[in-house]
Amino acid sequence: AITIKFILDRVEQNQSEAAKILGMNRGTLKKKIELYKLK
Repeated sequence: AITIKFILDRVEQNQSEAAKILGMNRGTLKKKIELYKLK
C-alpha cells in the first residue's frame, strides 16, 4: 500500500500511469486503492 501511494504521488494521481509503472491494469489498481483506502 505504501508503494502504491508513493507511485500515485509521483505521477500526480494519474492512475493509468501508476498502473503501468506497477505492472498491473488500471482496474486492479483502482480496486487496491479502494481496498487500502488510499483516496
